[in-house]
Amino acid sequence: MQYIFPIMFVGILACVIYVFAKSIAGWMRNSLAPVERVQAAVIGMEKKDDTSMVPVGTDGAMMPISGTAHHVRFQTVSGNVQDFIVPGEVYESLTVGTEGILESKGTRFLNFEIA
Repeated sequence: MQYIFPIMFVGILACVIYVFAKSIAGWMRNSLAPVERVQAAVIGMEKKDDTSMVPVGTDGAMMPISGTAHHVRFQTVSGNVQDFIVPGEVYESLTVGTEGILESKGTRFLNFEIA
């Protein structure tokens, strides 16, 4: 019974370290990836609204914060399908079927030039 808390602490610490290391590895992989420019078409679009509560002040009051993530699915001429979160102004300029040049770096969306 006396070893339960140290074991739990070590387990939780190991999980935190694992998540942190995985995030750093993903960031490094994206940073080292070459910039790719490929012919692609928009095959799907979706807006995902998210509302979360954040603390305000010291009295424990909470305030809702809303945001929207704009997801676009592209298909390249080679048949690869890639999903990206894009800025709102890019999302608003696209429709399903739009063709152009997709520019990305690893899993990061950089730009889409409409042809």
